Amino acid sequence: MLAKKPKGATEKRKTRSVSGLLWMFVGAVLTLMIGVFIYLSPLFDFSPSDSTAGNDPDGQVR
Repeated sequence: MLAKKPKGATEKRKTRSVSGLLWMFVGAVLTLMIGVFIYLSPLFDFSPSDSTAGNDPDGQVR
């Protein structure tokens, strides 16, 4: 004979999986926000700017 499953087991697992999905969503949103902040931050601007192009001490002389 097949044993009956307890009723509480499936409900507990369902709420745990919803909680895990919610935390994954929160983590993805935080990661996206941090990535956008770093992308827009002037601290990590490695492109040469026009104002300092003539005053670059490490620039090559042609």
